[in-house]
Amino acid sequence: MTALSETKVRAYLKRLACPCPIDGKLPEATKELFDTLHLAHLQTIPFENLDIALGKTISLDAEDVFQKLVLDSRGGFCYELNYAFSLLLSALGFKCTLLSARVFNGKQYGPEFDHLLLMVEYDSQHWVADVGFGDCFRRPLLLHSVDACSQNPQLKNRDGSYEGYKIFSDTDGKFTLKKKVPDQDWVPEYQFEIIERTITDFLAMCEYQQTSEFSHFTQKSVCSIATATGRKSLSGDKLIVTEMNQKQTFSVADKDEYKVLLTSIFQIVLPSDESIATLFNTSNRQS
Repeated sequence: MTALSETKVRAYLKRLACPCPIDGKLPEATKELFDTLHLAHLQTIPFENLDIALGKTISLDAEDVFQKLVLDSRGGFCYELNYAFSLLLSALGFKCTLLSARVFNGKQYGPEFDHLLLMVEYDSQHWVADVGFGDCFRRPLLLHSVDACSQNPQLKNRDGSYEGYKIFSDTDGKFTLKKKVPDQDWVPEYQFEIIERTITDFLAMCEYQQTSEFSHFTQKSVCSIATATGRKSLSGDKLIVTEMNQKQTFSVADKDEYKVLLTSIFQIVLPSDESIATLFNTSNRQS
């Protein structure tokens, strides 16, 4: 795995608003740091597919991913976000493994390498981290053995909202992340196995996700970020704001308002030659 230099680690931590201590040393790898970085990533670097809508090729080269997410203050989708996060965690001393997941679409699971997530080892325990699935768990989930597989059954957050996630495991080595919302059953999010992958394993599916007419990433532009009490998403010509489990949808008047929202909510400023109109109008492609 490509290693981040100390300079890049410092820049990444600054991007996450987690600067190094006063003594200038990089922070030690602790569970508290892991939790802090996981949440900070979700609340700082948005999940977005704007480059796909703009017809720009997404690269999974470590240098390109770092440039985009850290130096250019952009976001990305799972392959970029979780890969970058793995580089940061590894540089800070955590043992990090890339895993492949098959996303549940409501009827069946998708193909292998449909999603990239992370397994992080700390203090002889294994945790699942995921900063690239959009609306997902905010704290790393402990990965239990087959004999003790449930984790975080219906947790009430300080703001009064609920975040219920469990990792279920079965005897054939498959793990399933499920989500529970109030008054509903546990619903699958994705399924994975503990098989170590490399970033090159995801290249083919990354290309598919950004080029295929059957990929939901090519249907409309999306930019989404977690907030302290919910989530804000800009999808085509709609702004979706979720606060305390209450969702509101607002129409975006025109490309000028879209540009203002992109900057004010997500701190994304695209180059002047980028077509904001293209992003604003991509909602019309959705079938």
